[in-house]
Amino acid sequence: MNKSQLKNLHGQVVRLQPPAKGGRDDERDDDWTVDALGTDAVKLINTRSGQSVVIGADHIYSYFTDASRTTATTRFGFLQLHSQVVIRNNDASVEPLRPPRSPVNSGSRPKPWRAAAVVLVAVLAAFVAGYFVYSRSGDIDAPSTAEGPPLPTSVPNPTDPVDTKEAPGSTPRGVREDPSHRPPPAAAADTSTEPRTQVAKADRTLFLDCRMGTMPKKPPASGRIYALVPQPLPEENGGGGLTEYFVQSGGEWNWSGAAEWGYRCELTNYTGALLVDVNMDFRYEMRRPVSVPEQPRALKQGEITLSRAWPIGIAKIDAGTSDPYVFYLHNCCQDRFIYFKAPPSARAKMGADDVELQVQQSQYNLSQPLNPTSLYEKK
Repeated sequence: MNKSQLKNLHGQVVRLQPPAKGGRDDERDDDWTVDALGTDAVKLINTRSGQSVVIGADHIYSYFTDASRTTATTRFGFLQLHSQVVIRNNDASVEPLRPPRSPVNSGSRPKPWRAAAVVLVAVLAAFVAGYFVYSRSGDIDAPSTAEGPPLPTSVPNPTDPVDTKEAPGSTPRGVREDPSHRPPPAAAADTSTEPRTQVAKADRTLFLDCRMGTMPKKPPASGRIYALVPQPLPEENGGGGLTEYFVQSGGEWNWSGAAEWGYRCELTNYTGALLVDVNMDFRYEMRRPVSVPEQPRALKQGEITLSRAWPIGIAKIDAGTSDPYVFYLHNCCQDRFIYFKAPPSARAKMGADDVELQVQQSQYNLSQPLNPTSLYEKK
């Protein structure tokens, strides 16, 4: 977060992400009042207990408004941190979070991949050693002929008589033939009818980045956009897919109220190959809005009214970062707070192969809900 923006947080009431934790590692999702201390740090004061903690500007990842709670006199929001506030007894402190890709301490348990690596290295070493001995064995008491290279032999025992006048192609008397020095047999042709996947598992990656903002007014060159528009249908009733928004050439979309806001998502293909028929299962959760006493313009989240999977299909995603697939998450009409959750994997066709892909995203991707329609009607 830009240091110059810290002063704008002074006096705001925020919730922390991740929430503060207590002495027993229980979450304390309290409100904290921000007291800006210049451009290098802020002081957070717990509105419930009065405990306070000072955190540096480099601990703050980003800030989001909490429109459902903001009033004419008090601004509410969310403060996303690179660290976590810890509350123990009457003290509050801050601890850095583990980096997203840091390994989990597994004690002394063996790593399966290490054993596999050791076996692979041993096999390669044996192959190289065998090839070297084979290529040099013709120089050790082996007959030299003009018809071709000598047959591989092992080093003879010094006490054995060696007759080098044997016919070409035969094993000399007194020389023990070592099968390990024979040239490796030609690889057998692959007659398997099973589909072969050419892409390594490490390369089967899609990256999803969704950012909240206003919906586009001007259409792209194609004149259309695609959006996941949640419906209040139970999962057993089916449903899925992306809604197509279309406008004639030169026209614009006129969004208003809750429909003005949404997530713009970019799905980037890092496999290095064209993907077609991409299928993935998003989830969304709807929560009932509840009025806040003495705050007529505010709403808070109530009970969950629906939680379900919503499958979507994408015709194709080009390889590389220059042309990601763009779609939107959009609440056009539901009077509900709506949370979205991206799937951990996707399915697609790559050439002739059906492959499973890993879907990666940043730590705070899709952390905020889309607001209900009634929140905008109150304004």
